[in-house]
Amino acid sequence: MACLALGLAACASVVESPNATKPDLVKASEANVSLGAAYLQQGLYGSANEKLEKALEQNPDSAEAHNIYAVLMGELGKPKEAQKHFEKSLDLDPESSDIRNNYGTFLCGQGKIDEAVEQFQQALLDPLYETPAYAFANAGACLMQVPDLVRAEEFLRKALQHNKRLGSALFQMAKLNYLKSNYAAAKAYLERYHRAAGKTPASLWMGIKVAWQVGDNETASSYGLLLKNQYPDSVETQKLLQAESTRK
Repeated sequence: MACLALGLAACASVVESPNATKPDLVKASEANVSLGAAYLQQGLYGSANEKLEKALEQNPDSAEAHNIYAVLMGELGKPKEAQKHFEKSLDLDPESSDIRNNYGTFLCGQGKIDEAVEQFQQALLDPLYETPAYAFANAGACLMQVPDLVRAEEFLRKALQHNKRLGSALFQMAKLNYLKSNYAAAKAYLERYHRAAGKTPASLWMGIKVAWQVGDNETASSYGLLLKNQYPDSVETQKLLQAESTRK
């Protein structure tokens, strides 16, 4: 549920002229980066890889091409390649908060919590950063892995100050309050999450656990049916079935 910055723009196919000039190649590279980012967001990794490799061939000094390619490498389970391209991206554009947000998300996924939070904080130093809620939310979610609930809550609350409907922050606040046994607050954040982002296997499972804690069997049963019917093969459904067998 991390918030990545993929820099999507209007996309159009570009045919490269054999006599293309440097400005032509830069423009073609930008178009391929946009296409690659769009494919990445759709989970079409092969197509994304093709467009992003072409973008890097056309303009090896494109910070955004290295940035999005690094995100793709992370998704493909190639951390060394991802690391290399994130570092190159930051060498080319060290002031980019979007790159630092994406890099921090990658580092968090590698379990490098302190390094990740440092990247998020660097991103947040930019007063012109257009989506600070993303970096605040990602820092909070990363610290939940420790878990450092105090620092996580500080970041998550700031994320929601910037965007009160940010799903990732709302879900993490529900999880945080559940861990603190603040079940009423957990339920409230979960309801806000459902209004903002809809129901997911993770949120339904969290809702079931919260309902069990407060003795709300009706909600637990309702969420349980939704989870089993809509997501029968999910990890959360398997957890529910195991939990139900021990609760009988």
